[in-house]
Amino acid sequence: MTLIFQINKILFLIKKFSTDQRRALKTIVLENLSRVALQGEDFNYENEIQICKKLDFITENTDTFALTRSGIAFLDLATKKDNQIILDSNEKQKKFITKQIMDVSGFREDIQNISATLKIDFSKTDPSWFLPHKLSFKWPKDLVELLFDSNFFQREDNKIQVTSHNSLYISKIKNSAVTEETLFEKLERQHETGSHAEELTIKHEKERLEKDGFFELALEIKKISKVDIYAGYDILSFNGNNSTLKHDRMIEVKGTSGSRPYFYWSDNEIKIAEKLKDQYWIYLWINVKSNESGTLYQIIQNPFKRLWEEGKNKPEPVNYLVNLDSFQ
Repeated sequence: MTLIFQINKILFLIKKFSTDQRRALKTIVLENLSRVALQGEDFNYENEIQICKKLDFITENTDTFALTRSGIAFLDLATKKDNQIILDSNEKQKKFITKQIMDVSGFREDIQNISATLKIDFSKTDPSWFLPHKLSFKWPKDLVELLFDSNFFQREDNKIQVTSHNSLYISKIKNSAVTEETLFEKLERQHETGSHAEELTIKHEKERLEKDGFFELALEIKKISKVDIYAGYDILSFNGNNSTLKHDRMIEVKGTSGSRPYFYWSDNEIKIAEKLKDQYWIYLWINVKSNESGTLYQIIQNPFKRLWEEGKNKPEPVNYLVNLDSFQ
């Protein structure tokens, strides 16, 4: 039985014996959990109660257990058949528990330690995070089990990899200093226009390199935006001349569905552009429509130098951080 199955069982019993749908006497809940354990199930309920608390699913005081709002929401996602709760986990519960682990759980320090060791696997067309070593005995066994139960981790090609739809969590944790506003700004770019502009850029780069005879390099172009939204660029490519198999052209893709050539440039992207200098490029696409070709309006090499240092009209800030502490 999975750990999520056992969590469902604990939450179900608390709800079953609650007088107000949230709070139940500890003696009754523990008595029923002990009965389950005596029936031969491999169920360390004392440990798993602590896991429920770390996930912010339950609270505990001297006499009672209580379901939190998160605990109620998680249990409500359980599969039901003939008005009966099925304790086996489903995909909605797996996504919910992953979010709890990453955002609000008592595993925060541990998940940060795990995330710090992950590397990007560039052997794939769409790079992904993976664990470059064996599981550490220092990591909580329960947390590792939850990460596999929730399909956050999966074993593939003899590697432990982060599933693609969970990559953004790792990028967020690794770059926790980046503002939430920047995160939402980047996530917005993952929508139709931005994604299509990135595909157009990959097509353009392959054609450019193949035209100049760099067929091997054309095969090694990587789209990194799906796996690391804080890299500061979207595509890893090559200049061609004097290039080795090490990427030397980092492309930030900007796209708009209209004909006006403008784009938003985040503080993180500006800092990366300043650091990479001539290796950093911006490709600006206009008139990007779904399933249609856009127009590559302009390619800008070393945009920090050209826009910030040499540009007559400097980029304009459109948002300001207001810290009310400074006004106290």
